[in-house]
Amino acid sequence: MVQQAKAQASPSDLVSDRDAHTLTGTVVNSVTGEPISRALVKIYQFPDHPQSVRNNGSGVIVGGGVTANWQRAMLTDRDGHFKFEGVPQGNTFLNATKPGFMPEKGESFSVLGQRVRAGPDALPVFVRLMSTAVIAGRVMDTNGEPVEGIEIMIYRLGLENGRKHLDDSIKLEKGNPPTLTTDEDGKFRVFGLAPGTYYVAAIPLWASDAAFDPEGPGPNGIDLASKVNGSDDPPDAGYPLTYYPEAADLSQSTPIQLSAGEEARIDLTLGRTPVVSIAGTITGSPLGGDPDLRFINQSGDRIAFAYDFDPQTGRFDASLISRGFCTIRAAGNDALGNPLHAELTLKAEANAKNIHLTLLPSPSIPIVVRVETSKSQSDVDRQDVTNPKSDASLVNVVLHPVELLRTDIPPDKDEKDPNNTSLALRNIDAGRYRVGVTSVNTSLCVKSVSYAGIDLLREELTVTQGNHSSIEVVLRDDCAALEVSTNPDDSAVVFVVVVPDYAPQNPITGAVSTVMNSTHIKLNFNRLAPGTYNVFAFDRLDGLEYTNPDALREYASKATQVSLQPNESRSIKVDVIQRGD
Repeated sequence: MVQQAKAQASPSDLVSDRDAHTLTGTVVNSVTGEPISRALVKIYQFPDHPQSVRNNGSGVIVGGGVTANWQRAMLTDRDGHFKFEGVPQGNTFLNATKPGFMPEKGESFSVLGQRVRAGPDALPVFVRLMSTAVIAGRVMDTNGEPVEGIEIMIYRLGLENGRKHLDDSIKLEKGNPPTLTTDEDGKFRVFGLAPGTYYVAAIPLWASDAAFDPEGPGPNGIDLASKVNGSDDPPDAGYPLTYYPEAADLSQSTPIQLSAGEEARIDLTLGRTPVVSIAGTITGSPLGGDPDLRFINQSGDRIAFAYDFDPQTGRFDASLISRGFCTIRAAGNDALGNPLHAELTLKAEANAKNIHLTLLPSPSIPIVVRVETSKSQSDVDRQDVTNPKSDASLVNVVLHPVELLRTDIPPDKDEKDPNNTSLALRNIDAGRYRVGVTSVNTSLCVKSVSYAGIDLLREELTVTQGNHSSIEVVLRDDCAALEVSTNPDDSAVVFVVVVPDYAPQNPITGAVSTVMNSTHIKLNFNRLAPGTYNVFAFDRLDGLEYTNPDALREYASKATQVSLQPNESRSIKVDVIQRGD
């Protein structure tokens, strides 16, 4: 029997028999085609005027004040059927949920669900859900014995603003423990996972976040020996942090590919590894200074379970458990409060002493902004453009690390000198970065971004230790504008990606709800530099690395190309690309 949930009545619920219709359908498993019983089905209707939505950069609609003026809910029967009666004719959306399942189009499919037609000729609706996946496994030592109390970390390869990143804050279904650890048989199990690519790490207690709590064991705590080898004696060996299956860091790990409804079974083997002692000195810090010391592997994980530092002599001693490389990073401040930095990478396979690091001014890349003007402006406007109060009022520059586990680096102003309004990227670790630049000024657009002759709109920035050139950003004032509308489509939300030929790794995106009449969907893109653009409209963005030109290549034939002249305003209409259909 179909069970209908109780709903609150409102004046808009009073529908005349002439305008009331019946909507029926079935919720099915998208993989097996079997019906899904006791799925919660919700139906909504919205007023015929635009509603705002907000895209978090990953194709996920996270807010926006879309308010239904009519809604109902019910549970499907044992055959997966549902039936709504008294449905007004109008703009209608429907979705279904059940623990262990997610929308067929992915976890970030629209909060609204799929558009359906409510009317006298409405056909039965099929709502497809896909089963979530499971990772289950066992952690054993080299003798085949189970290892209890090992924390299991699950990383999902995801996308944020069209760029790859590893997410360690996996949204697990209710019922999963807040911290996943192995039981007495060395087993673990995590469920409610979306299809995708995952990495798994086994983290001994000494390397967990709890061990580095101010009140816990570890460098800030009181005792670690018992956490490494089970006794109070100084440890001579212990389990290292290990990525699946037996890797020392993420780069050597084997990814786990999960499909809908799949249960992946894995085994991780931990081998006791001798403790390595690393000792040396750090110079360049003011006498008595206590720099922040980190001993990490290639993935940025902590591998030192204890260390000491003498601020008077600058000498440090660290005890590591690692099977790979160790990077020593030290950070501090000089007598004036300016940041200092030192870094050294070495093989952590044997004891090492007499290591020396010198703290030097932290890597800093100045950002120089230049404006090219071509048209007459009022005195006030020209003053704001040619003599801005600060470069921060003109551009925003962000470094996107190519390495997956590192976070973006935004620019900042010189806090020591409030009168210095220039921008710089400070405290940058060595590595490879993609540079994102956007104009903040409403009259200007980005013409070029360069560093020591490198076109950063097309190429990566490689940061090394030592002195650095400036990043030069050139802005222009003859910007073009583009209005994009879409042909009628049943997508609940449309995502538009505008890719400039001169900066294929820096597309501009926008999202719009189609809760309104779908023939009136429009998005405006202003401050575009003159040039050629490829315009894509998608029903969803999740799983699409749209900052990677190779990822968009399969959709290139469906893109609309437009060339914009200086100061030109254009309007185009595009078709919505249905991904995965």
